[in-house]
Amino acid sequence: NDPNQDEDTSDQAATSDGSISFAAAVAVTDYRPLTEAYLTTAGSVATDGDIGVSATSTDTVTTSADGSNTGSGGTGVGVAVSFGLIDAQTRAYLGGGGSLNADAVNVSATLDGDNTYKSEAKSGVGDDSKTGVAGSLAINVVITRVGAYVEDGATLDLNSANLNLTATSTTKSVTNAIPDEDGASGESLGIGASVALAILDNDTRAVIDAGAAVSNAHDVVLTAKGTHAAETKAVGGAEATDSS
Repeated sequence: NDPNQDEDTSDQAATSDGSISFAAAVAVTDYRPLTEAYLTTAGSVATDGDIGVSATSTDTVTTSADGSNTGSGGTGVGVAVSFGLIDAQTRAYLGGGGSLNADAVNVSATLDGDNTYKSEAKSGVGDDSKTGVAGSLAINVVITRVGAYVEDGATLDLNSANLNLTATSTTKSVTNAIPDEDGASGESLGIGASVALAILDNDTRAVIDAGAAVSNAHDVVLTAKGTHAAETKAVGGAEATDSS
């Protein structure tokens, strides 16, 4: 409450009810990982067993803003904004124009397990203020791309090998805009507002691209599985402690 840090609080912002106590928190995450494995060749690749191409990623990302105001005064304000942007790509693929000699060619891409992408904003004002105003905004944008594929332009001779393309994605997204323990609490007036917004775009694919050519394959199996959970919560808390 000392705006110019001169140890003189007489010039702080104030209303007729007293000084203004203000707290704000902003947290931003921009996370764009790429995990990939690939086999591209213009020649020949041969083995007595299987050829395996596998990409696996495991992510946990948390964005948290806490704008809790514990000061006293005529007016207390607490604001928190949390913004999380996740753009995660996991891919495994075959390319080139070569010849593959094996019992099987196994290509797998996995976004693994209980991945959690969380954005949380928490705000509140202590009950020492006559007027308490608190606001929380949480935004969570989660984009995931998981692919196992033969890429466009590839020309592959499998020489009677089996081809297995497997893509698996498991994610959990949590978006919370919540008050702290007291919320917006004031002697005369409490105002509390919370907004939570989740934008989720999850794509899981196993595919031979339209411009790819695969010849002399025995069995071709394409498997794609996506399991996605989402929790979005907005809680507004406000209380006027003086009932007279």
